[in-house]
Parts: sequence; structure tokens; C-alpha cells
Amino acid sequence: MKHGFPAGTVRIKSRIESYEDLGKGQGVCATLSDGTKAYGDVLIGADGVWSQIRKVMHGLGDGAGGFAASGAAGGALDDAEARKLAQDTVRIAAKADRRFSGFTCYAALAPHRASNIEDVSYQILLGEKKYFVSTDGGGDRQQWFALIREPAGGFDDEPTPENPNPKLTRLRKEFSDTVGDADGNVWDPFALELINASDEADIKRRDLYDGAPLLATLDPQRMLSPWAKGAAVLCGDAAHPMMPNLGQGGCQATEDGYRLGQELATVTHTRDVTGALGKYSRVRVIRTSIVQGFAQLGSDLLVDFDLMMTIPILGPFFLTMTQLSMPWILRFLYTPEF
Repeated sequence: MKHGFPAGTVRIKSRIESYEDLGKGQGVCATLSDGTKAYGDVLIGADGVWSQIRKVMHGLGDGAGGFAASGAAGGALDDAEARKLAQDTVRIAAKADRRFSGFTCYAALAPHRASNIEDVSYQILLGEKKYFVSTDGGGDRQQWFALIREPAGGFDDEPTPENPNPKLTRLRKEFSDTVGDADGNVWDPFALELINASDEADIKRRDLYDGAPLLATLDPQRMLSPWAKGAAVLCGDAAHPMMPNLGQGGCQATEDGYRLGQELATVTHTRDVTGALGKYSRVRVIRTSIVQGFAQLGSDLLVDFDLMMTIPILGPFFLTMTQLSMPWILRFLYTPEF
């Protein structure tokens, strides 16, 4: 992109605060945070779970969009910013109609060659009220996620001389391989292998939120064009944020982009933009809703599986149906549909 467009075309630190649809075939005017106005034929809101474009499009009101502490892997936030934003995120989620998953997530990319990398490239360690996920990050690095079930809005203590690494201190207790965690469960040593290979500063913590691709609504326009209105359209997490355990957030965003490109390629006049964007969203909303449902269900069942198995008849039935349906589910998830 740096070399494919004229200088100044691609800009960073240029958040959109609002936009105005200029009428059918007339395009859109976006107002940036610095007051600059930008004009275009189409506005694509790929601005994440707390999408400002979504807020304006659906009239969600003040406080429903903007920057917040979100995402499984975190971002460029330091710990002080993360602590400040933890409660802000709870308030934004309520106004933006986003669902708290019930999990907070610690994540890091550890500069470490996993001891079992020759045998396993992706694994999940399951426990009571939490689970630990690791995957090969390439180049002798290991990406890991520790998901812990707890209320939203929590944050870690500030470092002190007595406890200079509060995140590492907590994680070592949560995934202890000797004395066990607070529930008495002793974890496989692999979790601490990766946790101990990570620096405190590299570990990011975020509460995880998702949200239905189609809000409950009786608005006919929303039914016919779930993610688009006029010359503006949503894609990726702005349209369908989902839990990370299936690895489908980026996959579905990629499918969105491909389908959106296909529909826009049929446009021969700007008056046709609205129809093309509406068709894109109608086609994509069904598949993304199903995938998001699998992601929600999968995350909950990972920590409730043992409990489910204690229920007479229902537990064994659920296990059998899961085993029978898994080939179809995997085929659906990992076969792209545009």
C-alpha cells in the first residue's frame, strides 16, 4: 500500500467521528477526529468491535462507539491505559449492544521454542472456569491465550517493589503445576512453560466481547440491508465480532472483503452502490451468524464440558451428537464461502 497509492492517500491516526450520506449516487462525507472532511463513493466501516461507523449508521447514541480496551490479543496499550479503559469498556458495551463473553483474556507472543513443537502445533488445556490455548507463532515463537471466566471490568494491580510483575504472578497461580489453582486443580506444566517465557510488558489483558451480526429490530431497512445503509457499509468485527477460539474472526473478515469486492465490481454508476452493499450484507449475515454461534458455544462448552457430562442422558446424548456433527461443522467452518 505504501508504494501503490499516491503520497497521503493512506493515513493513520485518522479516526472517523461521524459521516453524512450525501444522497443516492452522491457518495459520503466523513469527518475525521482532527476536523478534516473526506469524500468518497463508499465508506467501509472496518473499524472493529466498537465501530464508530456502526454507531452512526444505527443511531446508537453517545458512548456506543469509539476506542476501548478490546480484542483477544490486545493492542498498543500500556498497562496504565488498560486499567483506565477496563471500566470504560463496560459502559461502551452496554450502549453498543455488545455481549460480554464472561471471559477475560491474557495473551502474549512468547519468544520461545515450545518443548513439544515437533509433535503439537496447536493445543488447548482445559480446566475449571478457564482454559489455555497455544499455537505455533513461527520463528521459534509461541502465541498463547489464557481465558479466565470472571466479571467484566477487572484489571491487574499496579507493579510494586514487592510484586513487580502482577500479571505473571496471577497467571502462575491460576495455572500452577505444583500446588494447584484456587480450585485445587493442578495444570499441565506446558502452560507455565509459555507463561514464564513471556515478559510482563508483552502480556496484554482484555475482556472479550462479541455481538449479534443482526441486532433485534423490526426496521425493514435493517432486515433487507443488515450491515449497510446508503453508501456506508460494515465488515469484519464492526459487523460480527466473535470469540477467538475458532480462529474465525479474521477469516470471516477476509470473506467479507472478498464478497464486498465482488459486489462493488458490478457497479457501473454510483446510484447502484446502495443495492450492491445491501446484497453483500444479506449474503454474508447468515454464514457469519452461524460461525459466531459456534464460537460462542464452543467457548462456553470448553469450560463446562465436565459439568455437562454429569447430566444423565443429556450429557452422553450431547457428546454423541457433537462427535457425529463435527465433520460437518469443521467442513462448514473451514470451507470459505464468498
